[in-house]
Formats: sequence, C-alpha cells, structure tokens
Amino acid sequence: MGIGTKLGIFGLSGASSFSNTYSIDLDGVNDYIDLGNPTELQITTSLSVSLWFKSTDSTDYVLICKDNAHGHSINDRSWTMWGNRYGGTNVIIFGIRNGSSTFSAIGTTDYNDGNWHHVVGVFEPSTAVRLYVDGNLETENTTSIPATMNDVGKTVQIGRNADGQYVMDGQIDETGIFTSVLSASDVTAIYNGGVPKSLASYSPVGWWRFEEGSGTTAGDSSGNSNDGTLTNGAAYIADVPN
Repeated sequence: MGIGTKLGIFGLSGASSFSNTYSIDLDGVNDYIDLGNPTELQITTSLSVSLWFKSTDSTDYVLICKDNAHGHSINDRSWTMWGNRYGGTNVIIFGIRNGSSTFSAIGTTDYNDGNWHHVVGVFEPSTAVRLYVDGNLETENTTSIPATMNDVGKTVQIGRNADGQYVMDGQIDETGIFTSVLSASDVTAIYNGGVPKSLASYSPVGWWRFEEGSGTTAGDSSGNSNDGTLTNGAAYIADVPN
C-alpha cells in the first residue's frame, strides 16, 4: 500500500493530511479497472459518482459504469457515466436505467482537451439526474425521474463497459461512489478549485485514490475494503490534477 493510500485511510479517522501523487493511465485498447460487485455497490436508490479524468479521446468511451451498453434488458443496465456520448457529439453523459427506460443528463461541452476535469453524476430518486463538471451544474433532467434504478449482476468498471466495449484512452483519478445525493455545494467543495481533496467527510461507500504507485491493486479508502484490480496493463502514472 502506497503512502498516499495510507493518508487517505487516515483521513477517515480525522487526520488532516492529504496528498495526491498518482492516477491511472488507460490505453484505449483494453485497459480497465474492475471494482467488483460487492454489496456496497449494489445500489438501487440515491447515487452519486465523483471522479477526475483527462483525455483527448474523440471516440465513444465510458468513464465508469455498472452496465453492459450493448444490452437492453433489465439484467444488463444500471448506470453509466460516458466520457464521450455514445452515438452523438463528444460530451459527457450520466444516466441511470429503470426497467427498459434510460434517464440521462446530457452535457453540452466537449471536455476531451488534454486537461484534468472533475465530473460528478447524481441520481436523486423521483427528482433529477444531474451532471456537474468542474464544480458547476452542467445539466439536469427532471422529467419523470423514477424512484429506483436497476441493480444488475455486473461489476463496476472504470474505463469501459462490462462487455469490453467503449474503452477509454486517458487518465482517471480519485474516484468515489456514494449512496447519497451530493448537493451543489458538496460538488463545489469537492472540486476545490481544481485540486483533489479528501472525500472522507462525504461518507463514500467506495473510494479509489490510486495512490499505490505500482502493482495491480487499487485500494478502497472508504473503509469497506472493496479493492479494485488494474486489468490488461492499466498502470499508475505520476500525473494528477493540480
């Protein structure tokens, strides 16, 4: 376990120190991170997902999802955050699936500019699906939002979908999943002017800091011990938001 991960864990018990040294580099061919399907990630109601990304990828790709994007049954699709919109313009989308219907917040700007960006997707049951970028609300969908979303038997994956499609070429850092609705002020605080900060006070159910620096394990700093696995050559890189 790298020193950055130790600091992240200590942050959960009250220490103020926080450092960010490494992110994950994905090659756009077959690299991804598998976060598994533990109980904490079998979510059907309130959901927030926060991460940092950097890319110049102009193809359709997934940032993080619990979804087989080629599937159309209840058993295939739960939620997805696209880095580039599937089948459309190059914008971010966050969407959830209820039954056979999809409810999405579709962005308006192409952020594949080679710079680090912070993105948050929020599902507030019966109210809205929201997308925040760099601390600001990019878009929201409030039309007929359901009270629940599907929970599917897929692992949560970073950098592609569950059937190995839409692989990302770029970097990912500081990824958190929450069973709560992050508010606009929460998102602004987490963005922190473009410098990652501890997520401990927001009680993530999974928090992968990618501070190990080497190996194939991505430690979970939430306290739930649901470590991720770097797969097919996904690697640590000393390139972080700052």
